[in-house]
Amino acid sequence: METYVQMSYNISGFLEELGIFGYSNLELPIIITLATQDPLLFVGTHGTAKTILCKRIAETLSLKYHCYDASKALFEDILGFPNPNSLRKEKIEYISTPISIWDKEFILIDEISRANFQTQSKWLEIIRSRKIMGLEIKNLKYVFAAMNPQNYVGTFEIDKALLGRFSMIVEIPDLKYMDDETIKNIITTIHSDDARGFIRSRPEFKNSNFKKNLENITNKIKNDFYNKKHYDISTNFVQILIKLLLEENIEIDGRRAGMIFRNIHSAISVYDNDFKDKQIKNILNLITLYTIPSFDKNEKEKIKICIKKSTDILIDKKIKYYFFNKKNIFSTLNEFASNYNILQNEEKDEFFLKLLEYYQELKNEKDVEKILEIYQISFFLENFVENEVANGNEKIVEMFQMVQKPFLFPNQINFLKILIVLNQKEKYKINYFLVTLLSHLDLQNDNDILELYYIALKSMEVNYVC
Repeated sequence: METYVQMSYNISGFLEELGIFGYSNLELPIIITLATQDPLLFVGTHGTAKTILCKRIAETLSLKYHCYDASKALFEDILGFPNPNSLRKEKIEYISTPISIWDKEFILIDEISRANFQTQSKWLEIIRSRKIMGLEIKNLKYVFAAMNPQNYVGTFEIDKALLGRFSMIVEIPDLKYMDDETIKNIITTIHSDDARGFIRSRPEFKNSNFKKNLENITNKIKNDFYNKKHYDISTNFVQILIKLLLEENIEIDGRRAGMIFRNIHSAISVYDNDFKDKQIKNILNLITLYTIPSFDKNEKEKIKICIKKSTDILIDKKIKYYFFNKKNIFSTLNEFASNYNILQNEEKDEFFLKLLEYYQELKNEKDVEKILEIYQISFFLENFVENEVANGNEKIVEMFQMVQKPFLFPNQINFLKILIVLNQKEKYKINYFLVTLLSHLDLQNDNDILELYYIALKSMEVNYVC
């Protein structure tokens, strides 16, 4: 990853001041999480200082901290024990213990991937809402979690609902990827859990400038957010990204889209106002990758490509990219047709190639609505191929030759009935398509099809003469 421009308020390098080395590229997502107070999940191999990092941050900010082992923590460990006196008064109160959550300001839910699904679900409300059994945990500001990669023995798959609670999913770098100076600092630093037999003074972090600098950055992020500064960059980027991800069949929900917006908006606010386009692109690439959760290597690679493409469209102001949405092929084709004359050749080529790829996916479909899409694509191309032939576009000519003779539904009568029903639904605007299809049907000596022909015309509110 690239090194970024100097952060506002000189907060860069704060983790090394806390005795944590090798995290320089992770400072920005950590700062954003501390500013927004959204939950963060660390993913890393054993021995990467995930636990000590959270403890040091809490010490520096003078926050009451506790680390829970998610695989072992029982409900009574978190809640405390029911108070019999309050129960007699028909009130629910708990007798706290030193590890109860009610007075905690910063918690780390460690080993969360070693908890089974039932245990994982107990943390959902705490992570997202700062509540437990509907009762608010009033002091709790920060919720961090940590886990080993899911290929570790004894780990469980993370529930998607649980993963969706975390605003940032940050992967910790391994030692083998670090430079010599960083490795030297790591191996010569002794933490509180190390070599307890060694007599040494414990470092004190409470007087660090980090607390004051974090407060300044948080105020700046809030002011920029409420004054809608950087809104155009942030909102446009998220909207472009959502469409590009859809093209790869990767869907994100409204909550995740909001997290992406808040995180990149906060990241831009952290930096000075005179940064250049390249630095904006670096910020968008880094923060968005940490905000979209995925443990699948192939999917993650697709996400990286979509993020990079989004930044190119937004920052470099490249061609107006045309989005291909498989979820609504009819709307996609109509929108493309309406903008056909103003699109550049590069855009048209990319769209037609995506259309061909999608057509190939549909060739063996038996679902009626998917077959309808095949017809729609074929007739759509028929309308535009003449222009592309005249322009000498060999790619499109070759494509048309592959799809110009789509197969008919085996039972023409049933297919026509289905088309009529679909045409009457608001979801499908296929009048023109129906007319085109009807013109291809053999109406001679087939009274059933002829009757349906008139029903189809009626469904389109077309006047006809018997």
